[in-house]
Amino acid sequence: MFRGKNLLRGFFLLIIDSISYIISFSLAYVIRENLLPLFLNTSISSLFPYSYYLIHIWWYPLVMAVVFSLKGLYTKRLVIWEEIKSLLIGLSFTFFLFLTIIALGKLSPIVSRTLYTSIFFISLILFPLLRYWGKNIIYKLNICNKKVLIIGAGREGENLLKGLLREKSLGFEIIGFLDDDKKQTGKSIQVMNKKFPILGKVKDLDNILTKYQIDSIILSIPSMGIKNVLKISNGLQTKFFDFYLIPELTGISVLNSELNHIFPEEIYLLKIKNNLISYYNKFLKRFLDLIFCVILFIPFSLFIILLSTLIFIENFYMPFYIDLRMGKDGRQIKVYKLRSMFRNADQVLNAYFKKYPDKKVEWKKFKKIKGDDPRITKVGKYIRKFSLDELPQIINVIQGNMSFIGPRPYLPEEKKDIGNYLDLILSIKPGVTGLWQISGRNEVEFSERLRYDYLYIKNWSLWLDFIILLKTFHTVIKGKGSY
Repeated sequence: MFRGKNLLRGFFLLIIDSISYIISFSLAYVIRENLLPLFLNTSISSLFPYSYYLIHIWWYPLVMAVVFSLKGLYTKRLVIWEEIKSLLIGLSFTFFLFLTIIALGKLSPIVSRTLYTSIFFISLILFPLLRYWGKNIIYKLNICNKKVLIIGAGREGENLLKGLLREKSLGFEIIGFLDDDKKQTGKSIQVMNKKFPILGKVKDLDNILTKYQIDSIILSIPSMGIKNVLKISNGLQTKFFDFYLIPELTGISVLNSELNHIFPEEIYLLKIKNNLISYYNKFLKRFLDLIFCVILFIPFSLFIILLSTLIFIENFYMPFYIDLRMGKDGRQIKVYKLRSMFRNADQVLNAYFKKYPDKKVEWKKFKKIKGDDPRITKVGKYIRKFSLDELPQIINVIQGNMSFIGPRPYLPEEKKDIGNYLDLILSIKPGVTGLWQISGRNEVEFSERLRYDYLYIKNWSLWLDFIILLKTFHTVIKGKGSY
């Protein structure tokens, strides 16, 4: 049953990619034939007719489909960012092959490189977007969804459920759980306002598979012991094309690990990398920071001038605020921000805690006041909602004591609260934005922010920085999680 679903899913994805290619080609043709001469204000040689390229360069989309197949883009169920990464690599490799074929075949006189270069750059945006929208439609119609049963309803199983519900691009339909814990019998797990039943014990597996037509199993009981895991997994291999096993590797770098194996000794070698130790990666991260500074300096400066004027008009006071924070290796740095609070913010806060003692508990938990913070000015509420108070930190990035993306810059008095994470967090430059910023901002508890910073450092890559940067724009525009 599932093999049929997988083939159908691959067929739909191939159709989506074909539509993406035709649209990319059409847009590129219009740009090259109609818009480019107007933009250059000069005449350039006309292209062959539209149909000529579709007929004579028929092999370009075919090569692309083969490359995508080799990357597993029609068979593997990937989380959205891994799929986008594979798409971009596949598109880039296809374009490189195309240029190689054109050069070796001496086809330049009959092929417009400008046209296919335009197709390539349009495809980098269009293919991920149409795949995302197309897969959402397919899964909402329940055409190719993969019915999944989770064995293990403990903390690991619940965390797994949260992750799978968030990663909708996988197309997993969670049917429920199996668990041998007597306390769990007949109960359900509620996540994101949805209830998922615990359908029975592990011994009931065969009946559950038949009753609910399960396509795959996720084994998520790290404490079960290797003998029991082997017993279940050996049984599952005779029933399913694939199943999933969650190993007990909490705290280990996930994104920067490579799995190798030694056969027939049945030994797995997990290679763990720390990318931020590399001098090349440090140089590249700094280089990209400076590139972003060049691109963003003028628009940021215009916003800063406008907002600082509004702040001064409201308070008749210096619109900029310098805060001492802990930088790399624990050195104190001056972090520049737009003022969003009244001048006597500390006194206002103490008076507020006396009036509302329960808010002090909230402060210790989040290091923020959720809701209406009495210290915040009218203009301050607006600039905090969209994190515009942090725009002057571009000066910190230029100075080199901060990066655009990194862990949160912590206050010196928070050193004790950081605890065991301190050395790792202070091993790199703090960032204007980071993983905690896109994971809930001020709705995230202080301890959870520390965990996000820990995860960022352990799993750092340029691709992760790219994801955080894109998600930051989305999070800030929505204004979600800001106080």
